[in-house]
Amino acid sequence: MMFLEPIPKLDQILSSVLQATMISIAKLEKAIHSKFIVHHLEVEDISSGCGESYSILLVSDDFEGKSTLQRHRQINEALKEEIAQMHAFSQKTFTPKQYEEYLEKQKEQAK
Repeated sequence: MMFLEPIPKLDQILSSVLQATMISIAKLEKAIHSKFIVHHLEVEDISSGCGESYSILLVSDDFEGKSTLQRHRQINEALKEEIAQMHAFSQKTFTPKQYEEYLEKQKEQAK
């Protein structure tokens, strides 16, 4: 008589597949650093830790002379594989000079 090994539960299989394809903050940071000259980067999981929605703030010389739309398109193209695995993705982009101005404005508003 032949005994078959039990088949792993479907939820275990799905969990393994999801973990292998799921985006993490570390994966997103690595992808950004490999494609942009990064002066400052903030990556936040805005989906309460489940890895479905991310927000980034990226400061880069790569954005010099580009409109906000051009910058966002550049990021969307560079991160298209990662973004395809997300439910939502938001971004703020600055040149180093713009980021300094942004920080100054934040300080002024905090007073």
